[in-house]
Amino acid sequence: MPPRHLFTLQGLNKWILGLGLAANLLWAFFILSGTFLGLAASSGRLATLLQLGLLLTSFGGPFLIGWLLGALAADGRGPSYGLISTLSAILLAAFVLLPVGIYGVMIVLTLPLGGLNGGMYAERRNIRK
Repeated sequence: MPPRHLFTLQGLNKWILGLGLAANLLWAFFILSGTFLGLAASSGRLATLLQLGLLLTSFGGPFLIGWLLGALAADGRGPSYGLISTLSAILLAAFVLLPVGIYGVMIVLTLPLGGLNGGMYAERRNIRK
C-alpha cells in the first residue's frame, strides 16, 4: 500500500474504525493512569521501571489493537485501520506527556508505530490464508 493511501478514509469500515479509536483511547487512558498511580505510590523509586513499562505498553497495546482491527476487517487496509485508530491515543498522550520533554515525544511517536505494525502484521496473516 502506498504511504499516501494510509490516511484515506475511503473504503474503510467506519464501525471498525470507531471501535479502534475507542479501544486506543481507553488503552492510553489506562496505561497513563497506571503509570502515574505507580509513580505516586512508589514515591519515584520505580520511575525507570515504570517509564520502560509505559514505553512497551504504548507500542504493544496499539500493535494488538491494530492487528485485531486488520484481522477483523480483512479488506487489505489493515495498516490504515491500525494507524488511523491510534489518533485518539496520540491526542491524549500528547496532551499529557509532551510537556515532559523528549520522553513524551518518544511515547507519542511509539503509539502510531505500534498501530501501523499491528495492521501490517494482520495483512501478512491475511495473505497467507
